[in-house]
Amino acid sequence: TQNYPVLVVNPVGGDDANGDGSDRAPFKTITRALQVAQTAAVIQLMPGTYSEEMGEQFPLQLKPGIVLQGNPQTRGADILIRGSGLFISSTSARQQVTILGAKQAALVGVTVTNPHRQGYGLWIESTNPTVTDNTFTGNGHDGISVVGDSLTIIRNNYFYQNLANGITIYGVSRPELRENIFEQTGFAININQNATPVIIGNRITQNKDGIVVQAKARPILRNNSIEHNERDGLVAIAQARPDLGIA
Repeated sequence: TQNYPVLVVNPVGGDDANGDGSDRAPFKTITRALQVAQTAAVIQLMPGTYSEEMGEQFPLQLKPGIVLQGNPQTRGADILIRGSGLFISSTSARQQVTILGAKQAALVGVTVTNPHRQGYGLWIESTNPTVTDNTFTGNGHDGISVVGDSLTIIRNNYFYQNLANGITIYGVSRPELRENIFEQTGFAININQNATPVIIGNRITQNKDGIVVQAKARPILRNNSIEHNERDGLVAIAQARPDLGIA
C-alpha cells in the first residue's frame, strides 16, 4: 500500500463539508472518506470515536481494494468504531452490522463495537478482505461473521467480551484464522454448515466454550492453545469432522 493515495479522517478536527482528506484538511467521518475513496486507497483514521453521534452512517461498507487503517501497534486501542445499521444479507436475512467487508479490502488497527443486542462488528459475505491487528469487543452478537463462500485472512486480532461468539463461520467459507486471541466471550469460534476454515496458532481462553464445530463443518486445527474455558475446549456435534492432525 506504500504507493496508495491516503485520505485522513479525524473525528475531532475534521470537516466533511470543507475537508479534502489531506493532513491539513482531514474529513470528519469514515462515511465521507468512503464516498470519496477510489479503488486502492488508504483511509487513515486519527484517534477518537467514530459513531452515529459524530456523523457516521452505519453499516460502513468497505470498497474493493480500500484499506481502513488505524493503529495496528495497539490493535486500535484509541480508535473506536461504534455503531449499528441494517444490512439485508443474501444468505442470512436482516442483520445489524457495523462494518461490511469487500473484495481485497483490509481492516487494520481499529476497535469495533456494535452495541445492538443482535449486533455484528464485521460482516464478511462471499468476499475476501484481510482483517489484522484489530480489537472486537462489546458486540451484542459476534465480533465477526463469515458467511457464504468467503476466503479471508483474520490474523492477530483480539476478541474480548462479545456476547455470543468471537467469530461465526457459515456456508462453505474457508477463512484462515491465525494468531488471534479470544477471551471472555460465548463461543470463541463457532463453525457451522459446510465451512472448512484453517485455524492455526490462536489463544482461546476463559470463554464459555472454545471451538464449537457443527453440521458438516470440517475445520483444520493446528497449534492452538485452548484452556480454562468454562465448559468445553472443543465440541464436535452432528456430522462435524475437525481435523486435529491425528487419527
